[in-house]
Amino acid sequence: CGKRARYESHPAARHGPAGAGVSREDAGEGWQHFAVTPTGDRDVREALAALAAQRGWRLREIRSQAPSLEELYLQITAGEAAARATAAA
Repeated sequence: CGKRARYESHPAARHGPAGAGVSREDAGEGWQHFAVTPTGDRDVREALAALAAQRGWRLREIRSQAPSLEELYLQITAGEAAARATAAA
């Protein structure tokens, strides 16, 4: 697939769930892959499906994806590093 890019100008980012980050990737054959990263633990699939229906967007799939172990590790260690930096300041 194509290069993934931040995509805040897309209507899903502007009108979708508050605080959601959106990235876009070319999926070929005229399709686009959007990854929506909500803030917190909210499941935003229903809100996105409603937005897609309202806007007339064609959907192939909408699903939740849990972070990988590597992503979790990076989140944890980044948080620990930030806490150490704050404590040292």
